[in-house]
Amino acid sequence: MNNNNQHEQNSYRVEVNGNTYEVQFLDDGSVLFDGKPITLDVSENDTRDHYSLLIEQESVIVGIEPLGDPSQYRVHAGGYDFELSVLASREAFLQEYLRSAGVGKKEGRIKATMPGLIRKLLVQPGDTVEAGQGIVIMEAMKMENEIKTPVSGVLADFGVSEGQAVDKGAFLFEVEAS
Repeated sequence: MNNNNQHEQNSYRVEVNGNTYEVQFLDDGSVLFDGKPITLDVSENDTRDHYSLLIEQESVIVGIEPLGDPSQYRVHAGGYDFELSVLASREAFLQEYLRSAGVGKKEGRIKATMPGLIRKLLVQPGDTVEAGQGIVIMEAMKMENEIKTPVSGVLADFGVSEGQAVDKGAFLFEVEAS
């Protein structure tokens, strides 16, 4: 097997809160996160489906709960719960190809996947938006996350305003797909 193909097999697309990250595990044990090297050490915890992570010398205990779809997980970390999707790079490429061809269009009604604070609305109702475009900046877990639309279309409505605290599951925005 050639080296490039092997790297593809150890590459994953991870989606959290509408943000997409590329994670690549290299043969020498190092990890690239969006192309940047990070130090990562993972060990199983005594509790089932719980792991101890050492990320850039910061320790985090995470619980991972598989959801119905084999690529969907609920992660418990730092007192927060959030859902994420993990796909091998080849699967992610195929999914994007099918999506661009209009197969299995995603819903344009977006809800918060964790509690947070709305920092900024990036567009206005009635604006035309493209799939992957940032719509809302939400602070959660001491990080600002750009929540993106999964579909192209027209921004129909916001369910939030700047400065508003939101709970998990709160309606954020809706895009009428074109």
